[in-house]
Amino acid sequence: GRPARRPTVFRHFEAISEDCCFAASFSIFCTMAASSTLRLLALALSAATARAACKATTLDFMLLEDDSSHAAIEADIRDDLAKIGITVTARPVDKDTFNTDMVAGNYDMVFSKTWGAPYDPHSYVNSWTTTDEGFYSALPTAGIDRAAFEAQVDAALSEMDAAQRQAKWTAILKSVHDEVVALPLYGARLPHITRRSRLSGYAPGTQNYDYPLHKALVVSGSKTVKVSVEGTGGIFTTAGGLEPHATFPMQFFSNNWIYEGLVRYGAGGAVEPALAANWDTTVNSDGSETVRFTLRTGVKFHDGTDFNCAAVKLNFDHVMGQDEVRGWYGWDDMPRALKDWSC
Repeated sequence: GRPARRPTVFRHFEAISEDCCFAASFSIFCTMAASSTLRLLALALSAATARAACKATTLDFMLLEDDSSHAAIEADIRDDLAKIGITVTARPVDKDTFNTDMVAGNYDMVFSKTWGAPYDPHSYVNSWTTTDEGFYSALPTAGIDRAAFEAQVDAALSEMDAAQRQAKWTAILKSVHDEVVALPLYGARLPHITRRSRLSGYAPGTQNYDYPLHKALVVSGSKTVKVSVEGTGGIFTTAGGLEPHATFPMQFFSNNWIYEGLVRYGAGGAVEPALAANWDTTVNSDGSETVRFTLRTGVKFHDGTDFNCAAVKLNFDHVMGQDEVRGWYGWDDMPRALKDWSC
């Protein structure tokens, strides 16, 4: 499965702890030139003075209930912050409450999860400018203006020069890093576990929730293969409505068995040919781009119908022509970036 990094999003924590930490460090540094006895006395007094200067602070740490790994990490953070006089109160909640309070900014600290390849950093960072992500409520508390931040992201997404684009992403991510909006904690992978006595030739896909069973061979037992797909709230119990353009995680794995796109993601987020044999890009006089896909030939649908440009256009009409479907992609600005399409 694709790697996923889970940072903790901080809202008010850095400004609170910074004064206390720097006050204690400064006092200890200043006593080093004194004699040993005076140095110890001065150290004790300065530490007491630093503690007295810190206001009693309690932070609300919201996390999903029944998540043992997050609970263990929260306990470690709580113990560490207690050493500098900050009290952390864990607030385990159900998923609906978690999402509602995260969007509203009703937290001091909260866990968030990046999307991994191929979505980092562009799609993931762009989602921070929408109200349904925790970063949207966290950015202003670190002094980052949301409008200015969104303009920076737009500029990076529209930059065609690779070196300039890298420089702009570096500036954006550095600003978030410098303000300690998020603290990266660890990386993770979703394991794929198979029984070799039943399946042969299976290899994990390159995206999250991608289980390419069409590449595997059943070597024993029933030809019916059971797949247990892990979601954020447990094992998925449905494949959803099989809407080919849906972005819901529980539909990724089933859609990938049935549908195919013009391109697909390979290892590390590389874009590879699928139903398009190749493509080229032309920069127009107004600065916009035209991408021309050359379609594979000899491809048929399950009912024997030929695959052609009309079928491709029908799919674009479906995604771009319906407000509901367009809304699924609003977080990455794709509907706004695409102007027209034709055969």
